[in-house]
Amino acid sequence: MIPPNVESVQICCDEEETDPFGVPERTVDMAVSCLSMHWVNDLETAMVNIRRVLRKDGFMLHSMFGGNTLYELREFFSMAQTEVLGRVLPHISPMIDGAGLSTLVLQTGFNLPSIDVDRHLLLYQTPFHLMEYLSAMGESACHYKRHPLNRDVLLAVCATYDAMYGKNELIPATFEMFHTIAWSPSPTQAKPLERGSGMVPLSSWNSHSRKRLQELLDEFAQNLDDEALQSRAEDLFQQLHEESVALLEQKGLDVRRLDKRPRRGGTRDRKTQA
Repeated sequence: MIPPNVESVQICCDEEETDPFGVPERTVDMAVSCLSMHWVNDLETAMVNIRRVLRKDGFMLHSMFGGNTLYELREFFSMAQTEVLGRVLPHISPMIDGAGLSTLVLQTGFNLPSIDVDRHLLLYQTPFHLMEYLSAMGESACHYKRHPLNRDVLLAVCATYDAMYGKNELIPATFEMFHTIAWSPSPTQAKPLERGSGMVPLSSWNSHSRKRLQELLDEFAQNLDDEALQSRAEDLFQQLHEESVALLEQKGLDVRRLDKRPRRGGTRDRKTQA
């Protein structure tokens, strides 16, 4: 991901420490995290610490598993435990959803966030193979409230999972991934204008006349030899042009580049020259 000629430092730390990165503030151009942020207990504090070490206009890029990851396994564990134990015990780590992540990125002081979502559907022979795969990739749940798995619960999970989702002797498992990029605040970044500062109402660009002009242009595209239709479209365009110029003049805006009368008969002239 990072070119070999770019200076970089790999940091493995406890995000709950006071100074987890050991890096001076505003000294880092880019912070990258790949599939580790979903393990963070205090995600908000971790993002604040990342923003503090970033220079102005530096950016954070990270990927993490989302809340819909392994929703099938989570669902069947809940069903099986309710049936066998009469209660639900957590066996899958909690994960943030997309709305929560976007809100959190803004709350921690980042600007211009962009979040992409990928969903991957992987197939396994049985839920046991799925859980073995999770253990091998180091993604087994490790929260403090985890309880030992009950044999009857596991058998119930396998039976219901296969009955409801099994196809061609395989069961699916969903992995949702969030890819986030956000920027450290900088005065050079684009900013939205203040509310109410717009000079031209959006409604003026969606009038009945404009819709009618679009209809005439679509119709003329199918009948290029219809000079009467072309003339009607040009007249309507001229009317809309004059209305736009008048509206901008009322707002005190410079209309010198717009205050030019469109030339009539452009299409007919080109046909004659051809």
